[in-house]
Amino acid sequence: MAGVVDVITEIQLDSPTLAANRIVSAIVDALPSALPPRFEVIVDYKGMRRPPLQPMGKALDYWSIYEWQLQTYARLREVQPNARPVIAGALLFLNELSPTWADLSELRRETDKRRTDVTAEPGSSDAQAICTRKRADQAPPTLSFEFRLRRALRVIPVSKDSIAFAAESFDNVVLDIELARARERSSPHILTEWPNNPTDEATCVACDWKTICPAQDGQMPANVPAEA
Repeated sequence: MAGVVDVITEIQLDSPTLAANRIVSAIVDALPSALPPRFEVIVDYKGMRRPPLQPMGKALDYWSIYEWQLQTYARLREVQPNARPVIAGALLFLNELSPTWADLSELRRETDKRRTDVTAEPGSSDAQAICTRKRADQAPPTLSFEFRLRRALRVIPVSKDSIAFAAESFDNVVLDIELARARERSSPHILTEWPNNPTDEATCVACDWKTICPAQDGQMPANVPAEA
């Protein structure tokens, strides 16, 4: 197996120099109480907002997918020579640090439908800001840093059982990809051999095939802004 790792770094979580670092403090607070003498925490950055607990309609379940991905990273790390045990992984959803009007609209909808695990305290300034309706002549309201950090950070415990479950789930995804790849090799019609998911807006926006996708009849989802 070969690939590219974005960032590899090592810090001491209990270092006095990091006492004022809120991200480090948030990770430490979320770790299990019983810790081995030496361990590792894997950090993965996502250039997106925090996904909902449950997908809308037929959209992909990114909440579970990214957890499986992190567990898989932990497994790959643990089989390397002289590796320390991985006890947790941390996902950082960078878009939560500076949410757009669209992000606030999604958060408002997910809060109403109870599809998110991090919500603003009722009556707080953050709750009021989230309820603000978009105005073309104004920038999005600024949420408190404490709330944005809670939205941006998700710490996931790692254990042998969680790694095994993630590996099985990831294997199923890989199987679907390999089957589609095999069908493509024997067919001149690539679009008919790969499953599409036009309900996932972010995927449609980024997809190179969106202009000729038969599932959309050459169009992106109706609720995707034209400027996207």
